[in-house]
Amino acid sequence: MRFRLLASACAVMANLAGLVQAQEPSSSALDRVAGATGFIRRGTDKQPGGGASFLVRKAGKTGWFLTASELLGNGDRFGLILHSRTKTETVLVATVDYIDAATGLALLHVDARDAKDLPTPLEIGGGGKVAPGTRLFPTGFSIGSMNSTSDSPAACCSKAEVVGAAPSAEGGPAAQLELSGEIDPGCEGGAVLEASGRLAGLLRRSAAGSNRPRLVQVDSLAGMLQVHVTKASVEGRGVDRNSTRLEASVEFSDPTESLKAALVAYVPADQIPSDPQPDKSGRWERVSTSMKDLPLKREQGRTAWTGSAELKRPPDGEGVVQYLWQLGSTEKSGRVTWTAPQVARIGFSNTADPKAPRTAQPGGGVKPGEAAAHGPEPASRPIAPSQKAGLRAVLAELLLAPDGESLFVLDLSDGRVHKLEAAGLKVLASVEVSENATDLACSPDGTSLYVAARGSPKLDVRGRESADSRSGGLIQVLDSASLKLTSSFPIDPDPVDLETVDERRLLVRSTGEYSGPALVDVKEQRSRLLFGHAGDWTAMRVHPGARRAYGGAGTNVHSFPLDAEPSPTPRPDDLAFPKLPPPLPDGAGRVFEVSPDGTFMLHPMGFAFRLFAAPGMDLRVVAKVAPFTSATFGLGSEVAYVATLGGRLQELSMKDFQPRRVFSSDLVCSRLRLDAKRSRLYALAMEKDPYNPVHSGFGGGPSWTLRHLADVVAFDVKEK
Repeated sequence: MRFRLLASACAVMANLAGLVQAQEPSSSALDRVAGATGFIRRGTDKQPGGGASFLVRKAGKTGWFLTASELLGNGDRFGLILHSRTKTETVLVATVDYIDAATGLALLHVDARDAKDLPTPLEIGGGGKVAPGTRLFPTGFSIGSMNSTSDSPAACCSKAEVVGAAPSAEGGPAAQLELSGEIDPGCEGGAVLEASGRLAGLLRRSAAGSNRPRLVQVDSLAGMLQVHVTKASVEGRGVDRNSTRLEASVEFSDPTESLKAALVAYVPADQIPSDPQPDKSGRWERVSTSMKDLPLKREQGRTAWTGSAELKRPPDGEGVVQYLWQLGSTEKSGRVTWTAPQVARIGFSNTADPKAPRTAQPGGGVKPGEAAAHGPEPASRPIAPSQKAGLRAVLAELLLAPDGESLFVLDLSDGRVHKLEAAGLKVLASVEVSENATDLACSPDGTSLYVAARGSPKLDVRGRESADSRSGGLIQVLDSASLKLTSSFPIDPDPVDLETVDERRLLVRSTGEYSGPALVDVKEQRSRLLFGHAGDWTAMRVHPGARRAYGGAGTNVHSFPLDAEPSPTPRPDDLAFPKLPPPLPDGAGRVFEVSPDGTFMLHPMGFAFRLFAAPGMDLRVVAKVAPFTSATFGLGSEVAYVATLGGRLQELSMKDFQPRRVFSSDLVCSRLRLDAKRSRLYALAMEKDPYNPVHSGFGGGPSWTLRHLADVVAFDVKEK
């Protein structure tokens, strides 16, 4: 994207009238946009950086600006410069009001009490769709115009064309459009105009680390001025052993001051007969007529609301009760909005720590207390593999094809993928893949294999890899029948974990500069970071309905949406499940598994969880199982298998997750796979070594396989 750089904002407006043509915005339109555009400064004096934002609403001395969330990182307060490089240049402090992860937009507000009146906001209401081929005019700043005597850049305007619709999930209409050229960092977050001077939308990157520009259309901008929940919590404060106080604290983003009332509706979770669901439009209603209301009062200020109510100890005398709650908000127009249901565990004084008895939750198919201990285990019987592949290599992944006829294994010893016959474990074909391959996934129809590979490392002067030095990654696509490479393409994330979402999309866990989950569109050969995350995620699993996914992060498990436009969209950290009971080893979230119907989750520390359909809801413990290194639910099976560090294989009934059969083996197994007939159990296996014990992260991928040689084995587990 080529920019016409002008010396200053004043020079832009003074000379633009003679430069613009009939098919370009008028000087008055550009003057209006320049006045409402602010520069968000980031970086250092030696390496300046930042981007644009523009005013969309003001009330007295308070104003609200829109920008691209990628500019903000993890901060919540930034310097915002108005009238950059002019005599009236003003520096304000901007605070983050709301971030929409689906659109990549952020709403900021400023308090301009120490400045002159704020400029006139840009009109973002009502506007037609922008057609492909339309010439557009991004506005913002050129960071290249900053010098040692200035902390702010000059204003600029450029040209671009709409290339087409940006990929959207579920095949729905695209709210964003791809533009031609490359993005100037100083224009990211800035307003984009049509030739008529009408606001077309906001400019942002197509993906983190990418220079490809994308237009967020004006209809999505208007949604940012609606009421949004930015923070909400419902907690119990112990009063005595017979009662406790329920305290609710909620914060809203309400730039138009349309919020009239708010309340929390709550009910014991065991009074909800089934998992609540939203309607087809994604809108939530009140999930139960038996819910009690807790009206909230507005605190001093615009956005904070609180309330409290007294709860009585339940008749059964339990010290902890699990409550389901929803937040309802009423606008002045009378419109009522309900949030997705959440779960709060409320404890009473002089009883066990309310955070501790997570295994004794009511309403999960077991009576209180029954899930607190693993049930009696049947006598074990010895079992040996009926077949071995004889690979003896560094193996990182094992997949069972959807038709059950073949297996695929990723061999890190020499960077290869092997195809094995499921019946006899005979190697049918092998193909060389990237030497930096990390994971393997199979398409739902079984026709394609996907290989994720990390980027090439950057080495220091001593030949050692620099921390987080890899740049991007690679996706290789193989034909599963012949193992021939059909295509490969680079992606911005550096992938270390790969999951299939649907026929078109992959979910990758990235590390380094773009740490966090990202969606990869195989057809468009593009990637999109869902959100950044500080720290290393250990694994990800996709919900079978492809509406959301789960990510393991150390000892915790998080949930996050995959849909393009969930409304409202919480920030990913707001969807975090509470931490599991300590002590947990590092990487304990690595080997958790989700059942094929999305109903249950098995966690390696020995818990079976019931999952809710509502994103952001809590886990419900339904049973205690043996801690394991790997687990599998099989294909359409009514049983699950877990493998322990001690070499045991347990067959669990999914009715109560108690062991039906127990086998003892001389092998430690990982990557369990059960065939549809429940007759054969496949695994990556290694011999137990008392002098080199397997650490707790066994089964997690390259972290353990780089130190251990394994083989592909099959166990005959058919009931006789």
